[in-house]
Amino acid sequence: MAALPDQETKTYHIVSSWEPIVLCLAGASFGFPCLMCFPGPTTHELTLAPEEVILTSSNTCTTAKRRLPYGELGGVDKVQNCGCDAFGGGSLGVLQPGWGGAEEAPLISEILATLKRRQQSRGDQGQIQRAEEANVRMQRLESKLDAIIKHMGVSVPPFVPASVPIGHSTSPPPVQHMTTSMPGSAIQRA
Repeated sequence: MAALPDQETKTYHIVSSWEPIVLCLAGASFGFPCLMCFPGPTTHELTLAPEEVILTSSNTCTTAKRRLPYGELGGVDKVQNCGCDAFGGGSLGVLQPGWGGAEEAPLISEILATLKRRQQSRGDQGQIQRAEEANVRMQRLESKLDAIIKHMGVSVPPFVPASVPIGHSTSPPPVQHMTTSMPGSAIQRA
């Protein structure tokens, strides 16, 4: 399946079919047959919003909601969990829909494609690309401005570094002496 469009929000209900069986076997093995009912299997609601992933995990006892910006997800990929397909990694954790078989493969592929594309466009890589695009636009703007200044014959003031506050210069201004002559007197100003 293809990835979701960038501005679309979609929610997936992810329940592992293996978890109740594992909880039951673990409970029976350790003498806690009610382990399957308390806290019970965990259900996950994964919402892929335009700017973040919202993961709500709940069982009989608790509900936890996490908001994860795409840039902070870490690596997400397809995972083999005891021979069954799952997905996740990084701060998302591992999520396994259904039995993790061939029926869930298109769903896993759709979620992964969306996660990876949105990570690339909104994470560190996307910010680097946007900074490079802004730099190219700034260079074009400077060249247009230079052409206008040249055409208009305007003199360009000297460059003042950004670290120097406006109104202050890095060196003192040159001292200029003006001589004004008036009939019968000479006045000098410094």
